[in-house]
Amino acid sequence: HHIAFDGWSADIMMRELINFYRYFEAERMGDNLMLDIYSPAPLSLQYKDFAAWQRGYLEGDVGLTQLSYWKNKLSGCIPLLLPTNKKRPIKPDYEGADVHFEIDINTSLHLRQVANRLYVSMYILLLSSYYLMLKAYSNQNDVVVGTPVANRHYAQVQDIIGFFANTLALRQVIDIETTIADFIHQVSES
Repeated sequence: HHIAFDGWSADIMMRELINFYRYFEAERMGDNLMLDIYSPAPLSLQYKDFAAWQRGYLEGDVGLTQLSYWKNKLSGCIPLLLPTNKKRPIKPDYEGADVHFEIDINTSLHLRQVANRLYVSMYILLLSSYYLMLKAYSNQNDVVVGTPVANRHYAQVQDIIGFFANTLALRQVIDIETTIADFIHQVSES
């Protein structure tokens, strides 16, 4: 589905599908009041408008500046060398598994207290611990993690179906001499 839209768009599509169902049901019943309520609102933009704007925005100096930033930011990084529990196949099959778990309420409350005490979000606190776990398993001090972002910074694109998501490469150098609190603040700054 990502060739057409992102996860955010799935909610929009379901909402619109329900709305259109109600609209056509009101039309079938001859309920003009409900037709007005469920009548689709026109969008000020379409995805193609965003795509054209983005293409134009990234041409020239802005695109070159962005490209230079990311080349510099990721220069010299090497892939994470994690130990494996079995030999990898010559040809990857991309089959994996989901691991479902829940953090108990006490642990969750304690994590929130730590995040509040350090003035960081839960995301930053958990990302910091993820970096440290990857460092422990790989014995590498330079770790890059990919994280998806919705990339819907403008109000005009909030209700548009399309693929806006972007993956950011977050790079963190881990100095074992740094305190955990200072490391978490470094992650937050980065």
